[in-house]
Amino acid sequence: MTTLSGIITPSNVETASSTATLTNKTISGSSNTLTNIPLSTAVTGTLPVANGGTGTTSTTFVNLATNVTGTLPVANGGTGAASLTANNVLLGNGTSALQVVAPGSSGNVLTSNGTTWTSAAAPAGGFSNIAVFTSSGTWNIPAGITKCKVIVTGGGGGSGTALTGAAGGTAIKVLTLTGSTATITIGTGGSGGFPSTNGGNSDFVNGVTTVSGTGGQGGSNSGNSPNSA
Repeated sequence: MTTLSGIITPSNVETASSTATLTNKTISGSSNTLTNIPLSTAVTGTLPVANGGTGTTSTTFVNLATNVTGTLPVANGGTGAASLTANNVLLGNGTSALQVVAPGSSGNVLTSNGTTWTSAAAPAGGFSNIAVFTSSGTWNIPAGITKCKVIVTGGGGGSGTALTGAAGGTAIKVLTLTGSTATITIGTGGSGGFPSTNGGNSDFVNGVTTVSGTGGQGGSNSGNSPNSA
């Protein structure tokens, strides 16, 4: 009769409170649990992705030069574009790829059309339209015109028997226009002879604003002063 005392001894049995080093051993069964394993000292090798690891010992997990393909969309922090043309201006476009505005012609400026930005020629300086009145009348202010530069000159004075009449006075003013019309009055020139008469005043009236050029004084009949005997 054979006994088991030489096969199973207390030293061959690992209990819950004991510690043992297992080398080249296979732990079989379906209910084995290993706990308190220090990952920094008790684990060697690389834990693959399939087992919950990264599959690499590198701490650089995403190399943008080698580990990324395709174009990063705007929704993920990218531009949505694979390349950007040099010197173009970038415009936001929601979650779609960025829009661009090319420089266009030399001297162009970035201009808003109320919806987006375009490259457009710079507006010309100064006043772009000129209206000249030589007789009294009404100026119908063109649509979109809010300012104008008014130059008003009074009628010249008539010549006397000794001296010519004086030129009419000139007034210059930049106005912010109101309403849709302005009233123009053109001063007539003074009569010559004896006695000479003064020229008439010229006026530009828009709303409550009046710009006037006074008429010139009539010429002298004696050579001393205007309108003298």
